[in-house]
Amino acid sequence: MGSRKRKTRRYSTEYVGKASGVAWYDREQGPRWRQGAADPERLEETYEEWIAMAEQAIHEIEATGMLIERVPVDTEELIAWCNEQGRPIDGAAGAEFAGHQFRKLHLSD
Repeated sequence: MGSRKRKTRRYSTEYVGKASGVAWYDREQGPRWRQGAADPERLEETYEEWIAMAEQAIHEIEATGMLIERVPVDTEELIAWCNEQGRPIDGAAGAEFAGHQFRKLHLSD
């Protein structure tokens, strides 16, 4: 079975300015994220709990009219980025990293 490459969409600067990327982790990376997190006690216990929380948060944000895109985040890349930035590995860092990845996906040449 071949691997499926995610099709990258390009959006206008106006769209990207109105949209936000949300960090989206896959099941396999959950334990590594939790292991590296500065605040593991604040994280959901299971991937299923995290999915439910994330989907609810996205639903609430989209209800305000904001455009949301799930941005696949590689945990190792996030941890490296946090270390480079000298910041803790936490939800705020994940959100900022996802925003950078979102803009890079849609605005880079």
